[in-house]
Amino acid sequence: MQNVFFMRGILRSYPGKFIFVFIIVLVSVKAGLLLVEPPYYTAIIWPAFGIATGFLMLYGIRYMPAVLLALFTGFYFHDYTAIELLITPLKIAVILSLLGSVIILAKHLFLSRMLKNDSSIAEPIIFTRLFLILATISIILCVVPVLFNFGTFIVAKSTAQYITLSWISSDLVGSIIFIPLFISFKTKKPADREGGYLEKISLAVLLISFILLILLINKNHLLKVSYLLIPFFFWIAFRFNYRDAAVSLVILSILSTYVVMYQSDDLAGKEYFHSVYFYHMYLFISVVVYFMINAFSVRRKMINEVLQQEINRLSSGKKEESIDL
Repeated sequence: MQNVFFMRGILRSYPGKFIFVFIIVLVSVKAGLLLVEPPYYTAIIWPAFGIATGFLMLYGIRYMPAVLLALFTGFYFHDYTAIELLITPLKIAVILSLLGSVIILAKHLFLSRMLKNDSSIAEPIIFTRLFLILATISIILCVVPVLFNFGTFIVAKSTAQYITLSWISSDLVGSIIFIPLFISFKTKKPADREGGYLEKISLAVLLISFILLILLINKNHLLKVSYLLIPFFFWIAFRFNYRDAAVSLVILSILSTYVVMYQSDDLAGKEYFHSVYFYHMYLFISVVVYFMINAFSVRRKMINEVLQQEINRLSSGKKEESIDL
């Protein structure tokens, strides 16, 4: 028991959280780089900046050194194959880690100020504001590499446009999936929706069963049968709180990323760039619709609770009047 409390104490201390943030951000960088397609280095999804921003919103800006160290380590220890003939891995790591830190700090600054005391995304207006902030920051700050390349011509102009557009959308996808997850942990656990523990267990069993069936039985037709999972995620959106919705969206992104990696040719006529853009649009629409459904459902429940309280108050007032009479 003492060892358990000792470990909890370490994880809650600054050094413990520093190491934890470093490891998770480093893993997210490496995972993102593994999903990057050479020689153009276009990302299917880029989770690192979203996860790093989420940590800053959860723990505070004092953990930025851990984020910067993780970015540099992840970018430096990677096989860049063809591009390292033009730029050394050290320069790549320095440029990308510094640029990434600027993007992460900008997201943290604007989100903290614009969302203010809004600690959840259970309101439609809050999620809309969050999405617009992230989209604006991604577009503005990802123009920087284009301007840099325009002056140096390291990469062909036409190729640079494809790469930039891919990174804008892949970073935005990673942000709108992972940042809401971290925001949901800023306060105590949200109240459950209508879905109770029994329903959660039933949903988890059914979802895992369907995933196993899709992976084991229909491996050659992942794209076609994976859409059978969509009703399960919308079940979560309607029935559970926004933290459950955020977790399920991470699962959805992992599954859809797996499908794109192994069946991208089927998405858009054997054109990799088109496949990535198709995937991003799919996740953009899914995330926005999903969170909006969840937000409106939570909002409806709050209104119903207020109305029920008012009805109960009026009913109790009438009973008191009848007693007085």
